[in-house]
Amino acid sequence: MAKNTRTVNIAVVGLSGTEKEKGTSGVGKSCLCNRFIRQNADDFYEVHTSLISQSDFGGRVVNNDHFLYWGEAQRIDEGCVYTFRVVEQTEFIDDATFQPHRSTNLQPYFKRAAATKLSSAEKLMYICTDQLGIEQDFEQKQMPDGKLNIDGFLLCCDVSLVPSRKLDCQLNFIGNLQKQLLKTKKPVLLVATKCDVVVEQFIRDLQHFLSRGKMTIPIIEISAFDNINVELAFVALAQMIDKTRGKPKIISFAEAARQQKEIVAAAAEKFSELLTEKVLDLNAEWRKVKMMIEANKDFQAYVFLKGEKYAKDLFRKHIKHLRDEFVLRKKREYKKSFSKACEVLIPDLDEVEGLSWEEVQKVLQSRPNVDTYFMMLGRDEQWYENERIENGEEQRVPCDFLRDKEAEDVYQEQLRNLKALRWKEDMKVRFKKVLAECNQVSPGKAMEEVSVFLLGDESHQHLTEAERLEIYTTHQREIFEKAKDEFQEMLLEHSDLFVDLDLNATPSKEKMGEINRELNDDPRFQALRRLPGESHTLLLRHIGFIYHPTIQTCFSGKNCMDIQIQNQLSYRSAEEALRPKLTVGNSSQIDKINIVLLGRDGLADELAKEILAQSSDNEYTLDGRIYELDLKAIDDNMLPAKLFRGTDFKPHGCFCVYNSPDSLNYIEHSLKKHSEWLHGGKKEKSLLPVILIMVPSEKKIKNVVMASLRIQGKQFASKLQYHFVDLPLEEFPSQSRFHEHQIKQALQQLLEVRKRRPAVVSPSATLKEPTEADLCIQMCVMCGDSFSGPQILAPFVESQFCSITKREECYFVALDVFLGAHRRRVEVSALSYHSAMLQRDQGVHGYVLVYFAKRRASLAMLRAFLGNVPDVIPVHFLAMTDTDDDLFNCPITKELVTEGEQIATDIGAKFKMTSRLDKQPEIFTFFFQEVFEQKSLINESIVLWERSKSDPLLGTDLFGSVSSSTSGLLDEMRGSMPALALSNNGRLQCSSSDSPFFIDFESPLSMPFFSPQDATTQSRPGLHGTPRSCPTTLALEFEDKQQHRRLPLSPSNDHDSMPYAEPMDVIISKKHQEETIYSDPVDSRTGKIVKIKARSFDDSIGNGVDPTATENRLQQVRIPRLYKLRSERLRPRRTAIYGTVTISPSDTTHRPRKESEDTEDKTKKSKWDRSLRNKKKSMKKQEKKESNYFGHPLNELLQSLEQLIPLFVEKCVDYIEAKGLSQEGLYRVCGNKAEQDALQRKFDTDHNISFEAMEANVNVVAGLLKAFFSELPEPLLPYDIHPELVEAIGCPDRTSKLVALQKKIKKMSFINQEVFKYIITHLHKVTQHSTLNRMTSENLSICFAPTLMRPDYTMGIVTVTKNSNIIIETCIRQCPYIFYNQPEVPDSANSPPSSPTSISLLPLPYSPTSTSFPTPTEPPCD
Repeated sequence: MAKNTRTVNIAVVGLSGTEKEKGTSGVGKSCLCNRFIRQNADDFYEVHTSLISQSDFGGRVVNNDHFLYWGEAQRIDEGCVYTFRVVEQTEFIDDATFQPHRSTNLQPYFKRAAATKLSSAEKLMYICTDQLGIEQDFEQKQMPDGKLNIDGFLLCCDVSLVPSRKLDCQLNFIGNLQKQLLKTKKPVLLVATKCDVVVEQFIRDLQHFLSRGKMTIPIIEISAFDNINVELAFVALAQMIDKTRGKPKIISFAEAARQQKEIVAAAAEKFSELLTEKVLDLNAEWRKVKMMIEANKDFQAYVFLKGEKYAKDLFRKHIKHLRDEFVLRKKREYKKSFSKACEVLIPDLDEVEGLSWEEVQKVLQSRPNVDTYFMMLGRDEQWYENERIENGEEQRVPCDFLRDKEAEDVYQEQLRNLKALRWKEDMKVRFKKVLAECNQVSPGKAMEEVSVFLLGDESHQHLTEAERLEIYTTHQREIFEKAKDEFQEMLLEHSDLFVDLDLNATPSKEKMGEINRELNDDPRFQALRRLPGESHTLLLRHIGFIYHPTIQTCFSGKNCMDIQIQNQLSYRSAEEALRPKLTVGNSSQIDKINIVLLGRDGLADELAKEILAQSSDNEYTLDGRIYELDLKAIDDNMLPAKLFRGTDFKPHGCFCVYNSPDSLNYIEHSLKKHSEWLHGGKKEKSLLPVILIMVPSEKKIKNVVMASLRIQGKQFASKLQYHFVDLPLEEFPSQSRFHEHQIKQALQQLLEVRKRRPAVVSPSATLKEPTEADLCIQMCVMCGDSFSGPQILAPFVESQFCSITKREECYFVALDVFLGAHRRRVEVSALSYHSAMLQRDQGVHGYVLVYFAKRRASLAMLRAFLGNVPDVIPVHFLAMTDTDDDLFNCPITKELVTEGEQIATDIGAKFKMTSRLDKQPEIFTFFFQEVFEQKSLINESIVLWERSKSDPLLGTDLFGSVSSSTSGLLDEMRGSMPALALSNNGRLQCSSSDSPFFIDFESPLSMPFFSPQDATTQSRPGLHGTPRSCPTTLALEFEDKQQHRRLPLSPSNDHDSMPYAEPMDVIISKKHQEETIYSDPVDSRTGKIVKIKARSFDDSIGNGVDPTATENRLQQVRIPRLYKLRSERLRPRRTAIYGTVTISPSDTTHRPRKESEDTEDKTKKSKWDRSLRNKKKSMKKQEKKESNYFGHPLNELLQSLEQLIPLFVEKCVDYIEAKGLSQEGLYRVCGNKAEQDALQRKFDTDHNISFEAMEANVNVVAGLLKAFFSELPEPLLPYDIHPELVEAIGCPDRTSKLVALQKKIKKMSFINQEVFKYIITHLHKVTQHSTLNRMTSENLSICFAPTLMRPDYTMGIVTVTKNSNIIIETCIRQCPYIFYNQPEVPDSANSPPSSPTSISLLPLPYSPTSTSFPTPTEPPCD
């Protein structure tokens, strides 16, 4: 429907004129017109002046009239559209005369203002005062037709206080004007202007004036400045002009002001929200912000109501708010950072207590790491105006911040916290001490049981229940761990209870009971009486270690001696590999040799002259090769050690010449000084090759003195592994003390050393190819002793003749030492006792058994190990102490050293006690010498030992298998058995003439022939030598059909035999016979008789073997016994070992076994054999899988450095998530094994296969995924973090448990972390479909925990299974929290998240749709 339209012409009138008439300001007519015609706040001008020039008055805007045309505006009121044309009646004042301008209408203002017909040709619309004179720069709009007929009047009355104007004058003017307006019969509306600064009395006076004059003019209170009731005034007048409209509704000023305020406030709020959303930079500029938001309606609405000026003010307030927030936020951050800095920089309360804040600032600034926490700014720069701080580039606390009150408040708070913390810690320490002193507190006892004994202490009263419980729990954990360690130490001290444990059977309950009874009286066993499960677990774990004594199961963990020793040898070999090598690596390439000549009393210079005399132009010819010699003589007047080496002189060796005790002492002192200078003051051995040369003295001395000098020189050279050149037998040239033979021999020895050690100056242990060893020595140490692996290796690796060999991923020490007159290679294998037990059957010529003389368990392990060693193998005891005074100051050391020495005495072993092993490289030289002299005896005795274990006639008592009816007779025969000897005709006869025994050897049984190649098949290459036959027969011939262990024998050497354990009954054989046949009663108590056939001595002599040595060796060959039969101290002290019989000195027969025991043993052995067969079958099956993908470490299966997830895992997870998330029993139901193997082989040959194209069964792919992880060399969750994961899940509350678990997982390698995260994320996704697949996090943990962790069930299968399941279940359930830093997942009974989208995964370095898991041990299938 069309709206009614009407044009209304309104004249705005009011007091006007000169300042004398109207005062200092007008009544607000112009502001009223301005606000109505131009509503936009930016178009509103507060100042409109009537004081203008004559030119402006004559301009087109004023047009020589005393009225202004304001233009027109439209308003809609109740469906009617009004077009208002507004005219303001005023009186313009000449700015020159300050009198009204003259116009065509000369009537006074109050009469002119009442005019209803106005005309002015081409009169322009008025906008503002600035328009006058420059009308062309403003909008030009003419008054319609140049004339207007006024329809109504708005009469303005200013109700504000104006200087120089009284209200009465204005009221009188209004009264006169009103009379003129009434004559026009046009509607008049009275407007009270400037009500925003109204004087209430003026309003009342105005109303009183109207009532007194009986004027019925409506009054509207307005404020043009605040735009209140302006529109209402014009619309109300229009309604009065329109006769059809009713009486206008007048709104009070207060109500209108409230409404307008709400409108403006709403617009301001929206604009502020817009600024908050769009403007975040506290350095933003209004110009740029305005351009960004000028099209926004909220911005336009606010600018319309209040103008751009107010909008800009709001913008400034917003920026100020941002800056204030920034400052407050930074202050909060700085307060926190400063608090943390105080904790680090002022950890000790005593350091700052009593200091002022200024002094504390100086203390902070004096810290060396102050720059880590504080930053310096410019002198005039405020910290909150610093650009780096605003940009977030600088996180440190500005030093200026310390001047703020907030910083001092933080310090004071920190000071109070330190005091409170110190007091609290004092209370905790005191409570902890009370717990330690209370004898009622024991492992496993609840706090409630001991609280009554703690009530009276002050610490108990001031600590909260939670704090007391925390301390008590920690104390319980400590004493429990200590009790466990002591329990373990107790088990090690009773090693003889377990060392002979039958590994083919599991200890029965009865045997376990016997062990418990044996240990029950020990206080360390009683300490865990409240925790029987733990003690039982520890016992089973120890027994498990006895079954499988490996590095992984060692109780010392990473400190296992095997790990330490191998790491040290690996490090030294790698270090030497990086050492620069000499360009002259062997004698065939050497063309120049630098030699230091050291002597006294002119011997060095004399030797130099003699060498030069034998040379030609410093060139010496040796073995067909010419060498250029550079000699440097050092005599007693040139003692400084650094003269051994100059800037351009690097010696290859040193010739030391002596002829008296003084000169020998001088050499020893000089070499010592050189070594100390070379090693920075440390008393270490120099690795410079040294040759000691003895020359005759000028004075005639006795032969006894010369012999003494020779012996002293040899001992000195042998001690330090130097070469010794003796006086030759030939006569010396006249007037010379040096023989040509001596110089040649010295040079040859030096060249030989250079061949072996090509490093330039300070050669150390080198990695060489393994060669044949003349001796194999095994050094055994106890894991957990106070000394380290490098200390044990020091005597060997510090030798200048040491090299490192590697065989089967193991490192050995190889020593090239002089044993007698020849250089021999000794291979030393240093390892732990538990590893030595596994290698007991490997060929060893001697043992160095080390124990710590302050630890009973160390000696107990030595006894347990030594008890089962054959007594023909020499042993060297080494007791280690902390200091040399321990033997006198420590009772335990004295006791253990005494016991070790007694054992060594019992078995004829060497014994040594030391605390400085690294300073004694020659400590084992004599032991090696003695072992080497018995090498042949050891080899052949071990052959008999091996044969005796497989031969029932040699391995058992000859009389032990006869019936009981003849046992008495045999006892008599055994008791009357005489000693046997060889007769001249080769028959074995009794030494007593009346003996009835005579044994003939007509058909000797030859030993298997050993070829040199057999040595390569042995685990140790050290037992080798020339093949020899050693026939062994008895009175009754038999043919050995069993396969014996091959042990190659070494040739005898030209050294006297010095046995360690010489048998009591040695048979003396005839010398120098072509074929020596001798017999050995082997064991006088068992009656075994062995016949030995050796090759002829002539052959031995031809091969360089001393017949005397061979004779002595043959005299002692016998079947060895165990060392525990040689010493009471080595025999088991208890009988609680399964399958072990205690042997007393008087008991030489075994106790008859009952039939029930045999049956029980057979049953257990049968079960054990089945288990071994299954295990071997499984191992063989695994060996057949020669896959180039499966079973390889994860770091070999990476797709790229950016994609760490193996391709096979990715394919499986993608396929399972695409096809099998709704599969019931996913990962629990097993797929077809044949299909699984076929699919695995197919992927092994082609990595690009597609499971989708093959339509593979989901359960088959799931099984393959688990099989992939089960075949990894190590579990995905490494064993070394298992204890920490178990500790993490033991935290009391869920949050701390998850935080701890998160930290422990981050300790894994980065590859393991990423794969584990990938798999757990996949399993979490599987649980989100548990309503379909029935696989909750608990079910998945049962399937995957054995696969991912491969737990050690020797720790207790129930506990270990429970812990591993909880770890995996927690990781699956809390996957969002642990891996993606999302909120914790609330615990609910096997319920998955509400929807599959409940977890929002972060971007992963791999495909986020693929997720899966590892499997070491397949769980049983349904």
